[in-house]
Amino acid sequence: ASKLGNDSAKDQSSQYKNGTFHVSGDIMFSSTCNIVVDHKWKATCDRHLEASTHLEKKKKMGPAAVSSSEKKTVQQEIRKVVLFNLVETFTSANLPLNALDNPALHSYLEENLKSMGVIPTSQWLHSEYLSKVFNYHVAEVKKEIS
Repeated sequence: ASKLGNDSAKDQSSQYKNGTFHVSGDIMFSSTCNIVVDHKWKATCDRHLEASTHLEKKKKMGPAAVSSSEKKTVQQEIRKVVLFNLVETFTSANLPLNALDNPALHSYLEENLKSMGVIPTSQWLHSEYLSKVFNYHVAEVKKEIS
């Protein structure tokens, strides 16, 4: 395995296509999966990008993660992924989205999910992301049946 060297996570992430990884401090995250990836080993980064879980998540995100506009920043794309994951997590746990309007939960999530930034209202999440999550799961069921 080749070591990438002592470069910072930001330097390492710049070796990949824009938006593949994002950096917070000296920690590199997969923008699709929003998990930490060891940036010191190129093989680790490459292996993550080829992992079935990463590829499934990337496929699942489809229109939510891919932007046709060059004006979108990487941070905006990361935010879309995080918001999609948030709605998917709440729905899979059978939690109502309006729980996100609770001030204590709202501030906790904003403080601890730095890549999310300001959390939108539950009504906005419902209108923008719930149908995307639903459509993804319908497609998965259809794929299992056929």
